[in-house]
Amino acid sequence: MRLVKSKMGVLLTVLLFSCTFTNVSAVKADTYGDRADFERICGENRIITSKEASNYQKSDVLVVAPAYSFEDQISAMNLVNKFNAKFMLTDGSETGYEDDLSIKKVYIVGGYPENDTFIVWQFQRSFNQNIEVIRVGGENIYETNLETLKIAGYKDVGVASSKIYADALSSYLLLRENGLGIMLVDGKSSYNNHGYNIKYTFGGKNTIKQDGGERISGNDRYSTSINIAKKTKYSNLAFVSGENYADAMSAINITNAKNADILLTPKSLNNETVSLSKNAKEKFAVGGPKSLTGKDVSIAIDGLDNEYYGPALREELNNKNKPKPKPQPKPQPKYVNVNHKSGMFRLEIPVKYMDRLVVKEQYNSWSNSTEIAIYSKYHYKYNPDLEVYEGGIAFFDLVNSSEKSNIGQLMLGTIKKGNVVKKVGYFFPTDYPSSDESQASKKVMQDNLRIVYEIVNKNVKAINGSTFRQTEYIR
Repeated sequence: MRLVKSKMGVLLTVLLFSCTFTNVSAVKADTYGDRADFERICGENRIITSKEASNYQKSDVLVVAPAYSFEDQISAMNLVNKFNAKFMLTDGSETGYEDDLSIKKVYIVGGYPENDTFIVWQFQRSFNQNIEVIRVGGENIYETNLETLKIAGYKDVGVASSKIYADALSSYLLLRENGLGIMLVDGKSSYNNHGYNIKYTFGGKNTIKQDGGERISGNDRYSTSINIAKKTKYSNLAFVSGENYADAMSAINITNAKNADILLTPKSLNNETVSLSKNAKEKFAVGGPKSLTGKDVSIAIDGLDNEYYGPALREELNNKNKPKPKPQPKPQPKYVNVNHKSGMFRLEIPVKYMDRLVVKEQYNSWSNSTEIAIYSKYHYKYNPDLEVYEGGIAFFDLVNSSEKSNIGQLMLGTIKKGNVVKKVGYFFPTDYPSSDESQASKKVMQDNLRIVYEIVNKNVKAINGSTFRQTEYIR
């Protein structure tokens, strides 16, 4: 079914993000939809997602773990596995199983103070006063884990890191098939096996340093998940996020109910997930579209053969393989333009000289006008005795067309705009006051003078409809 009308498109988007649906057909749209060949299980939050997933499993035993502690959730896997139980997350405020009389026993794993009876009361109130509620915990996550192994009665175990939820979660079906528990360790150092027979180590040497049993690992968590799935005999799949444990842990309900491998869903094309998907009879996605998009699941199932995403993916891969063009340097301006306040002319200062000069507009009280001033940057500082800034080289202003040159000034030429006729005056000091009389200072000033002569002779330009005829030059 393809939805075309806009109202139906809005309805589909609402369905996708409310997670109140299953088996929605694929839709070619900006918002990636789900397809008829996999079933999504999710809720408004991690607790509701776990409740929805637990509804797939038929059992009179419920195992509960804290919603915000993946270490306790992994340890809870031992009890869920052993007793073929339902699994649910809780924050301790509510159970989610009100009036469900099928539950006879509840295990609450870790996460709550031992003297806190509120959570026990909550479950007894939800079912009936005679229900058996068993608290399982220890002083830390490792002791809680060992307690679950003891209650479950496992002798053989697989080992996983307590730092990474992904490897332990991916191992769940393999453990279930072989009657194994999961033991958490701090993989960075040697650990005590506490008398358990270690059959598997999940993760590479960087994750778990010590060897034990058969090691199953990969280049990353996704390839480790694939390599674990290859060891199992069942062919159903539960896709979960490889980056968000909150919803992913609820997938153990689907494993119990549907004998499904839990497979971390990569964010890009992986041909091995496609191969596993082809042999899967039933496929599930556990978690909402924000953490596990329909696009990612579709890529995992079909790869580039996907009707909706394939062409775009091929183009994306082709673009990735194309050599990237070398970034071209941005063209740099050759001049810094400084306009005279009159709007009739400007100075074009070559950028290469701006590290040597100070160019600014300043008010001249003698002529009652604003001029463009050029200073030698090396010498530019205020001299309180002379009440001037040192290092002045040239000052440009407009004067009346009848004015003639005097000492310390030069009329460069005539500028016209409409009926207005002026001269561009170049004014220069007859001496160059400086607090620094060293040879180096004099050399800098001489070099800067030559630069300003270049600007005077070449870089006075008429603007805004003016015309300028230069008549005088410095030689």
